[in-house]
Amino acid sequence: MIPFALYERVLSELGDYLLHIELHNWGEPLLNKNIYDMIRLASTRGISTVVSTNFSMPFDASRATELVSSGLATLGVSIDGARQETYEKYRVRGNLERALNNVRLVTEAKRTLGSKTPNVIWEFHVFEHNRDEVELARATAKQLGMQISVDKGWVAGPEWDPGAGFKFFADPVPERCDYLWSRAVINNDGGVAACCGAFYKEDDYGSVADRSFKDVWNNESFRQARSLYRTREKAPESAKRLICYDCLQTVMWERYRQHLAQGLGKASFVPGFTTNDGFNYFFNRRPSRVTEVSPRRTV
Repeated sequence: MIPFALYERVLSELGDYLLHIELHNWGEPLLNKNIYDMIRLASTRGISTVVSTNFSMPFDASRATELVSSGLATLGVSIDGARQETYEKYRVRGNLERALNNVRLVTEAKRTLGSKTPNVIWEFHVFEHNRDEVELARATAKQLGMQISVDKGWVAGPEWDPGAGFKFFADPVPERCDYLWSRAVINNDGGVAACCGAFYKEDDYGSVADRSFKDVWNNESFRQARSLYRTREKAPESAKRLICYDCLQTVMWERYRQHLAQGLGKASFVPGFTTNDGFNYFFNRRPSRVTEVSPRRTV
């Protein structure tokens, strides 16, 4: 629920440099009453936009027309099951038929307006309880004119399918975290997070609520986080308190540099953790003062 004035100000500062905006992270983006104007402002600047929604909410033909005419490039629809009884195990209190009907409304609006966008993608997170419905979901998506993306779902604790049956959307690779250099996360209260997994306000590296993005992006916290990819073992205590310090991506990069220093090649390097382990780092993360604060509200 980012204030529209704040969104306008940030977009005014960054608009000439942005390639892509993801208008979602914590919460349901289509509940924001300004979402269509937010998309339109970005689209008129030539910035690609994507919205990920559960789409199990009241929606109608007029909203579908607004969504399509806003210039949205990609609409991801999270539907984790092809039958109601399976779907609602993860999308609690969700209504599968409502979600599918909302997709039909968007498809009809695209046809009426003669628009090729948004590209509508069925996002199917696979778990033990819905793994047998993947093919049914593929068939249904084809009938609706949707693409489909099937990825193994993250879970708290050990991953549910450690074998090769299903794959996560991405596997760990020994590279610098691109969030610290080329991707930014701005929350609805103006807080600038280290990455999309950093949830608590105490882990933010600054805020654009009262200053420019440039000032935050180049502040001490971001500089220290980036310096961890140069040397982690000599990091000052202030850097060790950052969420990036113990992030598995940062730790892996340190191990990878040690691996190369031994004269070994990239092909022989083993990350040592899975995507699910990375999720659990953030899931279990608690700032030192968590008993005194509340998590950031979503919607």
